[in-house]
Amino acid sequence: MMPEIHVFIRVHDDLEESDIRKVSGVEGVISAEIENERSLTIQIMQEPPIPAVVDLLVHQGVKILSVEPKPATLEDIYLKIQNGERGGTA
Repeated sequence: MMPEIHVFIRVHDDLEESDIRKVSGVEGVISAEIENERSLTIQIMQEPPIPAVVDLLVHQGVKILSVEPKPATLEDIYLKIQNGERGGTA
């Protein structure tokens, strides 16, 4: 089981819902959601989708300020395993 990576992306201008739908369609992206008008978080299984997401956003005219991958902590992995064994969610 590969742990997920959460990637926090800050942008210069407001994001549109259509940007998020397109990001969600990138291969390897599990989920994408707007944190506020100028940032989004994507969940991926490994790093290869990050350049594709950045490229997509740039081609949509989005000006990116930062991209911060946040790998799962050991606690996150442990809780995921425990919840998976019980069939529940956190």
